[in-house]
Amino acid sequence: MIESEGERAVITGDMTHHPCQMAHPDWSLDDDPKAAALTRSRLFAELADQTIPVIGTHFPAPTAGQVVRDGAAFRFAV
Repeated sequence: MIESEGERAVITGDMTHHPCQMAHPDWSLDDDPKAAALTRSRLFAELADQTIPVIGTHFPAPTAGQVVRDGAAFRFAV
């Protein structure tokens, strides 16, 4: 989470490597796949209920958007 002058945004860093992980948080290359999936799921749920911009460090262009609910899952909306 970054904050400046009252504005906030999230940089995904290595937590999320591709937007498809929003629909499939269990898709993982992490050392601890279970913990990674839980972390992604928790953060996506939190972000989907807010209008916080998300910048996907490893995402193909466009890299900035928002997490939105898509049924029981989430997706990246630009």
